[in-house]
Amino acid sequence: MPDYQWNGRYWELKSAVSVNSADKSMQKAMKQIQENPGGIILNLLQDIDLSVLENQLERRFRRGNLEELDLILLSKGKLVKVLKYKK
Repeated sequence: MPDYQWNGRYWELKSAVSVNSADKSMQKAMKQIQENPGGIILNLLQDIDLSVLENQLERRFRRGNLEELDLILLSKGKLVKVLKYKK
């Protein structure tokens, strides 16, 4: 069950402390919203190299079954970046 429904689409909120945990969180979130995908809000609780993180999350998206996805990156609750993935 998704955490939020916004504009008729499902959104999932996840937290991560590393690139690996962000990858696993995104994998789980993509499964949770696959019926009606809107996006994922990923809150980074530790300092993480954003370029490494973005590359890993893009690879995770490419391996998934969603055609498009919005991803909001937060760092300790503050907006860092908004990404849009499309296949």
